[in-house]
Amino acid sequence: MPFPNYPEKYRYEAVLTAAKRLAYRRQQGHVPAVTPPVAVIFCYQPDVLQYAARKYWGRRVDGFAGELYLLRRTNRRVGVVGKFGVGAPVTAVLLEDLIAWGSRQFFLLGLAGGLQPTQKSGDLIIVTRAIRDEGTSWHYLPPESAVSPPGDLTERMAARLTEVGKPYTLGTTWTTDAPYRETAPEIAHYRERGVFTVEMETAAFFAVAHAHHATAAAGLVIADTLTEHDWQMAPGTRLLQDTLRGCLDTAVEVLAA
Repeated sequence: MPFPNYPEKYRYEAVLTAAKRLAYRRQQGHVPAVTPPVAVIFCYQPDVLQYAARKYWGRRVDGFAGELYLLRRTNRRVGVVGKFGVGAPVTAVLLEDLIAWGSRQFFLLGLAGGLQPTQKSGDLIIVTRAIRDEGTSWHYLPPESAVSPPGDLTERMAARLTEVGKPYTLGTTWTTDAPYRETAPEIAHYRERGVFTVEMETAAFFAVAHAHHATAAAGLVIADTLTEHDWQMAPGTRLLQDTLRGCLDTAVEVLAA
């Protein structure tokens, strides 16, 4: 049986679109009467979202899932959004809504499981490729096993991280919908093929951006680690928070330039 069930659905226009829904909500007075930011950072950890809102003088804007802040220290060119949930479907819907609103550059910042023995908790991976083992991306793009980030934001982030001396690794992530079904054979399969991380959103994030000719990149901080034999959580959260905040600061700088 093919997936999606209707073959080549990505060739056809959707009946309900984010743009149509935005127009309806605007008629109802539910769309903020502010200029949309050029770029938005997706923050999956609430404390990182609050850090960004405090440090960059965030102004709360209603009308979207979760909490969206426009960062006044960037002249509102950059926004941060979080507390909207986890997983590919909700990420895709929110990304669609923000694209329809007018934003064009997006950075995903979150935690991931580590698959390589050379990596450790707190390491930052800048994603160059996402394996499509979730369902959402297949509704946007032709069948391919993986998707790359659209646009040049990945290169810009890597260049700036190098300039400021923040360590990172370029690499592939495995995106899945089922974190409690990451089996030993899969973990070995992807580790042997050089995949660094496993998480739940990146492939869909890239796919939606591709479909709308937007720019997207992703930074993943390794928290827990997985092998064929065991799962181990990070020994503490301080290092994770430091890496997440450092990556966020760099993303704000790059996107505001």
